[in-house]
Amino acid sequence: MLRSKDVSRDATGVEIQTRQAPIATTFNPGANAHTGLATCVSVNTAVAARVGKRRVTYQPNLDGVPDPSGLQLRVDGELTTLGPGGIDLGNGGRIVPTGAPGGIDVIFPERYVLTVTPGWWTSQSKWYLNIGVARVADDVMSGAAPGPPTGGLAGAILRGSWLPTLPDGTSLGPRPAALHDRYVDLYQKFGESWRVNAAGSLFDYAPGTSTDTFTLKTWPMEKPPCVLPETTPVTPLSLRVAQQACRGIVDKDTRANCVYDVRVTGERGFAKTYLAGQRVLSGSTTITVRDDRDPTKFGEPVTFVATVARRTARLEGVPTGSVQFTVDGKKAGEPVRLDARGRAVWKTTDLEPGKHDVAASYYPSSGSVFLPSTSSDEHVVAERY
Repeated sequence: MLRSKDVSRDATGVEIQTRQAPIATTFNPGANAHTGLATCVSVNTAVAARVGKRRVTYQPNLDGVPDPSGLQLRVDGELTTLGPGGIDLGNGGRIVPTGAPGGIDVIFPERYVLTVTPGWWTSQSKWYLNIGVARVADDVMSGAAPGPPTGGLAGAILRGSWLPTLPDGTSLGPRPAALHDRYVDLYQKFGESWRVNAAGSLFDYAPGTSTDTFTLKTWPMEKPPCVLPETTPVTPLSLRVAQQACRGIVDKDTRANCVYDVRVTGERGFAKTYLAGQRVLSGSTTITVRDDRDPTKFGEPVTFVATVARRTARLEGVPTGSVQFTVDGKKAGEPVRLDARGRAVWKTTDLEPGKHDVAASYYPSSGSVFLPSTSSDEHVVAERY
């Protein structure tokens, strides 16, 4: 009773897919401002992405048994534990934890960041995900900035069209006058064209399941009420209660989305997830560690530079605070204060022969809006002569 969609795709090979689950409701606050349609709702329950040559999935247990303890992260189909230092995917790709419980950032070599903030819906025994895609700030990574996605549900809308293009580049043209024609355009033509199929799916599946297991082509229904077999509809909340729950959301459009979600579903937890996601987007950072030479000889000096920067272009200013360097999990001296460019420098001649994991953890100044981050770099010291 779920559906999977190709949310974002661009010419460099970046691809993000989501899976949604329908929610049975009896109330709808009105038509969408852009589409003019008042249709049924769904929640994101899983996400998958192609990051360079790697495949990343973040989804509930494959066996389908609800598990409130957390979602499962897999890289190339292998169940993976995400530590504070993150996971290196190669060529600048990386998975790192965010400040939200269970939250992750997937950083693409092409300079996109996929932010996933999960929440557990107790009454429905279901995970839901707030998903956002942003461009990495210009001073975080080198190279030309990417353009907008070329395809998918979040693709660019061409002039004269009311929706992004179909997979073959075809435009559906201006918005139809009749509501039924809009519904057909949006859900039966556009949405269906970007539905994930068996050949293109990036998700992981339990034995005996496939994309067909997660397909419900009759959803969303054209007109509420939105009913599902053997499912009790959720109980909505009043507009006043929903507005109160979402009052801490700063962005006007995001706050409106929060109010809609809380009001229709009756789940106040959506507001908490929006707030957690807002904190991540408002203060997230990235830290990179570089050595000035690799490999080095035993006893030879080597300098490591850790650079802390804004995660995305939405942030302003340079992070302040300090960086703690570690070697193979052990602290290397005292924390180093960041300079005016957000850099911390550590120099040593004490590394033993062999491979070493040199990590740097950023700790913001007291009262800073920025959030901690950690990264690492492998360094090789040649054997003694």
